[in-house]
Amino acid sequence: MTAGDSKHSYQRGSIRAAQLVHHFGPGAIVDLPDGSFITNAVDQWKFKYGQIREEDHDAVMSAFNQKPIRLLNSNPEAIRTKVSRFPIWRFCPNCGSMTDQPRRTFCTNPKCEPLGVKYAPMRFVTVCRKGHISDFPWVKWAHQEHNVCDKPRLRLITDKGTLSSSYKTMRIICTNCEAPPVSLARIKEKGELERVTGKKCAGTKPWILHHQVETCDAEMTVALRGETKLHIPNVQSVITLPLKTASPEAIYQEIDKKYELFKNTWPNFPPDQKTFMLKGLLSDGDWTENDIQKGIRYLDSNRQLEDLTFGSIKQRELSAWKHTKTAPLQEQDCQAERVPVPEEWTDYISHITRVDLMREVRALTSFNRLKYADSFVERQAGEGVSIFKNHTNWYPGIEIFGEGIFIELNPEMIEEWESRASVKRIFEGQLARFQQKRIKRGQVEIELYPRHILLHTFAHALIRAFAETSGYSSTSLRERLYFENGAASVLIHTAEGDSESSLGGLIELAKPEKMSLMLKRAIELTEYCSSDPTCLEGGQDRKAAACHCCLFLSETSCEWNNELLDRRALHPKLSDDHLAFFNL
Repeated sequence: MTAGDSKHSYQRGSIRAAQLVHHFGPGAIVDLPDGSFITNAVDQWKFKYGQIREEDHDAVMSAFNQKPIRLLNSNPEAIRTKVSRFPIWRFCPNCGSMTDQPRRTFCTNPKCEPLGVKYAPMRFVTVCRKGHISDFPWVKWAHQEHNVCDKPRLRLITDKGTLSSSYKTMRIICTNCEAPPVSLARIKEKGELERVTGKKCAGTKPWILHHQVETCDAEMTVALRGETKLHIPNVQSVITLPLKTASPEAIYQEIDKKYELFKNTWPNFPPDQKTFMLKGLLSDGDWTENDIQKGIRYLDSNRQLEDLTFGSIKQRELSAWKHTKTAPLQEQDCQAERVPVPEEWTDYISHITRVDLMREVRALTSFNRLKYADSFVERQAGEGVSIFKNHTNWYPGIEIFGEGIFIELNPEMIEEWESRASVKRIFEGQLARFQQKRIKRGQVEIELYPRHILLHTFAHALIRAFAETSGYSSTSLRERLYFENGAASVLIHTAEGDSESSLGGLIELAKPEKMSLMLKRAIELTEYCSSDPTCLEGGQDRKAAACHCCLFLSETSCEWNNELLDRRALHPKLSDDHLAFFNL
């Protein structure tokens, strides 16, 4: 899709749909061929209405407060994304002269003009946790010891003869007055911005055209223009699975088959008529009164969508994957089938599902600055800094077709593992310290068990093992963890968003002989770390034995920001305390 200037009709560059949702959405700084820009609010883009498909799946609509998802990758050519120059202040790499004229591309200094030197964006911006972002106050910084002159002409000076890129080597000077050069040495010190500008926050939102400056009491901090913490997208996803039960109850199975016939009318039936209506709808079966009452409870509690949350949707996803124990899933957007668990792994793994096709809808609902959202607590769609200028009844999103492998750990084996004294002493101690850290960060205490560490570590080890053989890189694979109703299951699936990412290399590994090798390889990968003994000794020193060299994955692959990982939970040789779940 096109990224166009906010005032002129010519094209600035192009941004992929998946990038708009994950990295370069509203409020994010993006580098385009013409320089550095900030993506404008979604309701200020230009859409060719009628050519952008909207997602209306029941589960998706319920998860996003009955707001449809406008699928950006359904027709990218029909979308023109608006952008604005940011930061406005730029400098000439040749002579150091600075400009705040957004339409000026080339340096006008007589020495630089013949060379066609382009202005480069300044490295620093100011930002607050409430979402405001602005140019660094260069004019006021340059005139700290002098009144601001009428026509400031600023210049960035870097000390010559030094190889250091320290802030101490850079100075700002106004060549239009007698103000002395001011060093950038104190640019990031606490309180300096408020001292120079006289206020805590600039209150500006440059991603919203014609916005009004807001009064904000949050403290502005100085950040580098390219820091990822300047824009942290809040992306939520739903897998558009058919609503299936994993129960072997025949009445549940029959309701699933015929649900489309009466899903819209069932909520309107009076309670005293539901028995009569269900008997009529299921007239081709020999159902007892007890069966009918079970069916009514199933429809009332498990089949209604009005009060769905992301947590309950994940519970339905889990039920759908486990449904393959009784019958394969053969739907338009989902094809999955149970595969045998390798014989030597049956004590540890109770169920494996090969997902030949799955459809995921991801939507951008808001974003944060400087502080990541709590990945362990379910949040409502839209919490955070708004991506809109005005209230809008839809969200931008993408649809992704991929493949995956679902693995369920043996619940009986997990209970036995969690009952070990060493597991309780070490992993429950880790969880207690993690809870204390959450409280210090102002987050609520949550319910965690050693199985959370076990499954999360297992998922990361699987992704690294699959990446060696499947043809996908580790950044192209993603974990989806399920702990609903005491479960400990994981879906490893493809994460690419611009094409139907089903090469077949991942589901090929679900064959029993190959899966056995992959599981062994996943455990083997945790035995050694290039940071040992530091990594392993860190685990023995009241910390988790996990780091960037062994278990950490990219942000797009991990649900929990690389927290609650410990490779001692997998490999028996890493501890003498019987901490490992697997003992092969």
